[in-house]
Amino acid sequence: MLSSLTNTLTRHFPAEAVVGDRTPEVAEGAGSLRQALSRMPDPRHRRGVRYPFLDLLQIIVCAVLSGASTLTMIAEWAQETATAQGSPPGTRVPSLTTFHRIVSGLDAAALDTVISEWVQARTRRANATTATKSVVAIDGKEVRGAKNGGGRRVFLMAALDHATGTVIGQESIGQKTNEIPHFQGLMGKIGDLGGVIITADALHTQREHAEYLHQQGAHYVLTVKNNQRALRARISSQTWAARPVQHVCRQKGHGRITTWQATPGRQPSSPHRNGSDSRTSNRRCV
Repeated sequence: MLSSLTNTLTRHFPAEAVVGDRTPEVAEGAGSLRQALSRMPDPRHRRGVRYPFLDLLQIIVCAVLSGASTLTMIAEWAQETATAQGSPPGTRVPSLTTFHRIVSGLDAAALDTVISEWVQARTRRANATTATKSVVAIDGKEVRGAKNGGGRRVFLMAALDHATGTVIGQESIGQKTNEIPHFQGLMGKIGDLGGVIITADALHTQREHAEYLHQQGAHYVLTVKNNQRALRARISSQTWAARPVQHVCRQKGHGRITTWQATPGRQPSSPHRNGSDSRTSNRRCV
């Protein structure tokens, strides 16, 4: 599922409006998270079911939003909340075993799809409201503190919306592969790429990626390093020093100050750049 559901939910609307069905959010297209979760298949057998599946998912979401990071904390949150709200004596509260069985039986791929599509709908609406052009960054990271079934580290390649800072899709990267084969699969999860600007690091500066994005009607900003020596030599041979710098950005972080400079230039021979090329340089001061 999305690597930071808590940040996604709190960024888009107040906590009290996350899972309700009677909020103004429902009528505007994206719906509530509860409505999205209702698409999840119940992995349990019909016999012996005590709690509605959707209610259990809602409790898990609310517990995570309240800071729970383990199944034990989720079960404790459910018990404490039931007590604080004055539930009648004898009211059943889901136990740790119940939550463990629910989470263990969930279809992870289906949950990822449901959450991703719901977040994408909200992100598109937010960008449309502010007339913001859709820009999506592609990057892969190790998931801190997460392990797979074999005890190995978990790596995800994510698509992040620049305007809202929201992860709108992700792909799991296996131990014996890298991000490159998963690029088109991740792009397919985002939906319509027409007019979207895709940014990525040098690993994704691949001819196949550029062709795919062009065919989908997307634009791209890619970093060129020594994995594309011929292209880098071609860019470096231009008379950049004689051209005025048109954009400067200074960033502070990780113990250093970084200054980025962007210089555009004409490149009519490139079929995918609409007659333009650019060079970005940076200086770091520790």
